[in-house]
Amino acid sequence: AYTIVQHGIYLSNSGDRPIVRDCKLHHNGRAGIQLNADGRQLKPDLGSRGDGAIDFPVIERNEIFENGNSGAAGINLSGVHFGRFACNLIYNNYAGGIAAWDDNFNSQYACTDNLFFGNTIFFRADEGRRCISFKHGCLRNVLRNNILCGGWHAPIEYDAQSSMDSDFNLLFNLAGDTEAINLAIDNIDQPVSLLDWRTSTGNDVHSVWAHPEFVNSAVEPFDFSPTTASLAIGVGDPSQTYDVSSTDGVPRGAPLIAGRFNVAYPAQRPESVTGLSINAAPQLIGL
Repeated sequence: AYTIVQHGIYLSNSGDRPIVRDCKLHHNGRAGIQLNADGRQLKPDLGSRGDGAIDFPVIERNEIFENGNSGAAGINLSGVHFGRFACNLIYNNYAGGIAAWDDNFNSQYACTDNLFFGNTIFFRADEGRRCISFKHGCLRNVLRNNILCGGWHAPIEYDAQSSMDSDFNLLFNLAGDTEAINLAIDNIDQPVSLLDWRTSTGNDVHSVWAHPEFVNSAVEPFDFSPTTASLAIGVGDPSQTYDVSSTDGVPRGAPLIAGRFNVAYPAQRPESVTGLSINAAPQLIGL
């Protein structure tokens, strides 16, 4: 997608179970991928198609870059529930990385019970907003094995109306400070260190604050240096892993690490993120 002005892919109006996989979305004026259930246009006579919610989307293995000159995010979400956002490479965008909210309408139409797993989100220095943002009542979202590297803002943002379960991530901010979390209260930003975040919420106890040390080659950008801290974190059973980019399905047995290239995530579409066992085998190694 290369729209210049608008979103690259736009999914809207309560359409359930969409799948966006293996797409390249770049140079769109707004979002690379926009999911907006649009609670302002409810049509109860259409049943679930008019309920102001997009349920059970799967957005995975997409490459999303150079979007958002006019705002939005690499992946922009409103009214999205029980989704799986896995192994996406989102880099060098100008607005947000992944932004979840209620489209400034009503917290009833915020984003809840979604799984964000194995995504790499990277901003150039002094560019972009937060890597992942949950605002206006986004509840019970799960973050695991993501690489979140901000350009000049904290990797994660949330407000007092939102909640998340976050761990086993690599976090960093190229601005040079140690602000891991941005707590937005009444539109006033309050920086929170990773230590204070762990102490106050119990989140990201196993996460690492470190530069991702990518090796950007012409063949495969955003691969890892052998020394990167990404190699030291991850969840799951390394003996129960596969390479989904292969066609033979042969177990690889590689360590589970953060980021979209080498990360385990559940093979099946989750019918509910609540109660989902991240460590359940078998799992798949990402791209």
